[in-house]
Amino acid sequence: MDPRGNTEIGTESGYYFNGSLDEIMLFSRPLGSGEIAMLSQGVYQSLTPTITSLKLTGSNAVISFTTVSSVVTSELYEVDYRNDLKAGTWLILTNGMHGTGSTLSITDSGAAGQSKRFYRVGGHF
Repeated sequence: MDPRGNTEIGTESGYYFNGSLDEIMLFSRPLGSGEIAMLSQGVYQSLTPTITSLKLTGSNAVISFTTVSSVVTSELYEVDYRNDLKAGTWLILTNGMHGTGSTLSITDSGAAGQSKRFYRVGGHF
């Protein structure tokens, strides 16, 4: 997909698909073979981790969150942060954390000296 222009689904070089399309999904990354196999079986779940605690330990922040129990071995989680919610983008604290079906924790040593810090946790296959 070209982010600089229009994207059309069902057409190529002036030829148009004569039929209907349903269940269209767009992903921000390439899918692995296991994920594609799951999609063909009608299985796709959103990973929604839950932050269970945020503790200050000395000058560090420790973020703990639960992961989804899944049979998918490519389940990954990312923790992002921001110092304010007014402008800018989320910065990656860590990514590529493998899910375990239990609680994971990550330490933010950059939290020291910040008057406030916002966190979000996301997951994907």
